[in-house]
Amino acid sequence: MNVLHTIYHGTVGGGETHLLNLIEHLNEAEFKSVVITFSEGILSEKLKSLGIKCYVVPAHSRLDLSVWRQVSKIARAENIDLINAHGTKACLNSFWTSRRLNIPLVYRIQNWAFHPHRKWLKRSLGVVMERLLVREANLNISVSLNNDKIGRELLSIPNSVIIPNGVDTIKFNHRTKGSINRRDLQIPRNRTLYGFIARFCDQKDPLTLVKGFKQALSTDRNLHLLMVGEGELKKECLDTIKDLKIESHVTYIPFVENVEEILSMLDVYCLPSKWEDLPIGILEAMAMKKVVIATPVDGIVEIIANEVNGLLVPTGCENSWKEAILRLHTHPELRKEFSDRARLIVEAHHDIQSSALKVAQMYRKLNQNHHNRKTSILGEVSYR
Repeated sequence: MNVLHTIYHGTVGGGETHLLNLIEHLNEAEFKSVVITFSEGILSEKLKSLGIKCYVVPAHSRLDLSVWRQVSKIARAENIDLINAHGTKACLNSFWTSRRLNIPLVYRIQNWAFHPHRKWLKRSLGVVMERLLVREANLNISVSLNNDKIGRELLSIPNSVIIPNGVDTIKFNHRTKGSINRRDLQIPRNRTLYGFIARFCDQKDPLTLVKGFKQALSTDRNLHLLMVGEGELKKECLDTIKDLKIESHVTYIPFVENVEEILSMLDVYCLPSKWEDLPIGILEAMAMKKVVIATPVDGIVEIIANEVNGLLVPTGCENSWKEAILRLHTHPELRKEFSDRARLIVEAHHDIQSSALKVAQMYRKLNQNHHNRKTSILGEVSYR
């Protein structure tokens, strides 16, 4: 079966990481994967290194009809049997090809386009757009119970299944050691190391973490924050770190490919997001037995139980971040207790092999139904 995966970002974030993991764990003998990204980035190079054909079709707007035509052209050339759109923007650039060429469409819902942090008009337009997309799709895959619940309540989403995100529990485990270490980054060994590995954007809210960390430093100086990533808020974050005079306790490095090597150094993984689906980054940290501090939003509460396998703090609350940071610093036994439980949860419910098997089953069922329908139509035409 020839499967065309479409995804908007060409960089490597949570959704892109899931795509890479999924393709690697689908049976190559049964599924030939082709990928289209709608923006430039290193994702295409990573796919090519895996032997996966990847087309970069830059989209200059959400309704770029030239992009739609190029997607159709590629689908024809690659003799595509099924399209899997990863995210709203990817689905928006894929559904026309699905309809025009009569190719089954799978819509993997990462974040709805109408989250409450958007202005009223954008939220309203987002609802209209998502209602169109979920009805165009032959199958809608929600990555969390929360995604599915919202879809059913606001969109009456049809043809829906829940397949949670998964991670490679062999690659991401607590025994992983990387080529980079604290000494290379000039981070003192006696400091408890907190890590932020995500896009520097409003959704991830890195500024709240930085300010909360500053407050914690006022109480105890044996703390260090490692920030990894790119994004539109990077400069503001780095400027804030300088203004707060905490540069000696914060290390910044750009995006890295081998995230597991960075995670292996950390004591605590931090994600202060305002909204989320089911974050791959948290699952990777949990798989490596890293305790997590995060916000109780959307799908995060499905994987982090407060005081059980991590700590949950209110969104945008700098003082709560201070308290959580200091608590895990002064109670290393809690870090071990929480992180041991976190690994067990990932092994039981979020292994990528299990997720890939479920997706493959859906692909087969959808393709078979489509084939049976075509056969039935042809039979009616022949009879007449």
